[in-house]
Amino acid sequence: MLVTEHDVLPGLGRLIGEITGTPASEITMDEILDPAFLAEIVVAAKHDYNLDLTDDERGGLKTVGDLVGLILS
Repeated sequence: MLVTEHDVLPGLGRLIGEITGTPASEITMDEILDPAFLAEIVVAAKHDYNLDLTDDERGGLKTVGDLVGLILS
């Protein structure tokens, strides 16, 4: 089965919401990732999505969509 952004976004939104305090329903693909929470979000995503990011990939994360793209790649 092909996994799409629509499959990943709800769970990732909940994860980001738990860390940032933003309701998961308000988190969109265009949402800017707050640098103050970025490290914690990356660690949680690494655990939940078996994600292993390079320094360049981590440095390129600006939006939730960027992170979803890396999860899907």
